Amino acid sequence: MRAPSRLDREILFPPPSGVLILGGPNFVSEVAEVLELGYRAQLGSDAALSATVFHYDWVKLRSGQAPPAFVENMIEGSIYGIEPWATRQVSDRWRLSGGLTVLQHDLSLKPGSTDTVGPSALG
Repeated sequence: MRAPSRLDREILFPPPSGVLILGGPNFVSEVAEVLELGYRAQLGSDAALSATVFHYDWVKLRSGQAPPAFVENMIEGSIYGIEPWATRQVSDRWRLSGGLTVLQHDLSLKPGSTDTVGPSALG
């Protein structure tokens, strides 16, 4: 869950074009149902590994609408992936760590949204 910030609910942002994007008075907390499952192992005194799989179902992600517009909660969908990690203590002064995150997403605009960029603006 991410609670709305002042920018999300109250702030006016006038770009050079003079069009206003307004904080949305009806913007609510972004909410997700989250499932994470992980495994961690210590492989002797000098090595460890871990892996986590995750799945998030979002129903109220932040979106903008065509200007002049309010910020709204008009993006929904899922994000899922896996994150493996390993550490090896090579010597007293040298430790190697490496990991990888594989992330997939299936996000879309809700019906009725006028957002022109959609989920690509989420970062």
